[in-house]
Amino acid sequence: MSALLTSMLFVPGGDERKLAKIPALAAPALILDLEDAVADDRKPAARAAVAEVLADPPTPVPLWVRVNTSSPSSCLADLQAVVGPGLTGVLLPKVEAARDVEAVDWCLTGLEHQTGVPIGRTRIMPTVESAAGLAAAVEIAAAGPRVECLVFGAGDFSLDVGLDWPARDGVSGLLLHAKQQLVLASRVAGIAAPHDGSYPLFRDLDGLRREAEQARDLGMFGKHAVHPGQLEVIDEVFTPTEEQIGRARTIVERFEESERRGVGNLAVGGLFVDYPVAHRARALLETARAVGSAACHD
Repeated sequence: MSALLTSMLFVPGGDERKLAKIPALAAPALILDLEDAVADDRKPAARAAVAEVLADPPTPVPLWVRVNTSSPSSCLADLQAVVGPGLTGVLLPKVEAARDVEAVDWCLTGLEHQTGVPIGRTRIMPTVESAAGLAAAVEIAAAGPRVECLVFGAGDFSLDVGLDWPARDGVSGLLLHAKQQLVLASRVAGIAAPHDGSYPLFRDLDGLRREAEQARDLGMFGKHAVHPGQLEVIDEVFTPTEEQIGRARTIVERFEESERRGVGNLAVGGLFVDYPVAHRARALLETARAVGSAACHD
């Protein structure tokens, strides 16, 4: 995993005005979108515009590109335009089998060789957006060393299985089940926790917070944004709080003291602490460091 990303912001590749605003965007990572945010007749122009951005990146944050997978030729054209030193990785939509990832991996190797990029540096985020993709989630997650993490695309998944999106009451049992399956598949494959996809009601920050908290509580880490105004809420949800960090530090310190006395369990503030609890506290501290939490200083 390159880094833990609490949020990633979509930027439509066909909108030159929004591409010009990239230097001012305070996002941990950007997704330059060549797929759903671009009309079919604008895709060649968007491809050229995104390639221009990547040729001289206007920001130090990771730059990802969501490519088209509607046909092999469109996917290849996108990859040929964007692979280079300025590209962090590709968001691969509508993945339904490991072979989808393997084919892109093969193309990336050839393009990296052509452009002087170290072989294997370009990462892949496969997006699961259908029942077929969910059924193959473990194989997709384990499809190769380029796989950064899985992403859940709730909009297309809901379309595939016949659900309203967003759900009328904010909770869909089937979507929660699908997200759980991606968490488990990621764990089985030994990769990072999956990202949750976007929340389309960009003015509904309360609904966004509820969905992000649901994803976090299911074991996902990070969520995509369709508007800069969503970033603060998402980052807050997935960044450990000062209180959580302080409690984790206390648990680790007290447990290590207990270990030195030959005792592998103790009570900390009414919590029974043994090895699994101590390991979880260490993991939270590592997460806080990885996302650059200002409250986490050794």
